[in-house]
Amino acid sequence: MELLVLGPEHLDTLSRLVRAHAGVLLEGMDQQHERDGRGWKAEWVSLPEVCELTVIALDVAHSVIDGLEVDPVAMAANLSAGGQDLQSEQILAALSTLRGKHAAQALMADVVSSGSAGGQGLVAAVATRAGLEAAQVAAWVTRPATGAAPAMVDVVLDRAPAARAGETRS
Repeated sequence: MELLVLGPEHLDTLSRLVRAHAGVLLEGMDQQHERDGRGWKAEWVSLPEVCELTVIALDVAHSVIDGLEVDPVAMAANLSAGGQDLQSEQILAALSTLRGKHAAQALMADVVSSGSAGGQGLVAAVATRAGLEAAQVAAWVTRPATGAAPAMVDVVLDRAPAARAGETRS
């Protein structure tokens, strides 16, 4: 259980350390006469460290996700607990197409900062301020904003059999 709680924190720390070594390794790309020692001597320290940190990160990530179970009911409950505030991004995106980016941002900021969304709900408050029908604003948030994710998943699933066919059994 401890790794499940601390694992993401460890992964963040490991990624910071790897990024720190990236600068040293990039400096090694700039070589003087016949690859003098300034570049490769620094690589001797950084490259093995990056490899070791990456292996540790993979092990930690595997431990974190091993046995992970998706509970759609609990996830939906958690999203519902956030109220309509979680829908603000979808509303802002749709409102931007009607009013323009800056006008939509100003309207949303006004609604949120005035607290008017609290009593009547975000959808109703935005509809009132924007002079729109509440049903129109509500329609913007009826479906999760997945963007290009479904198309990306389809590409991965289409490519997976070919990628798996080239793998060894081990």
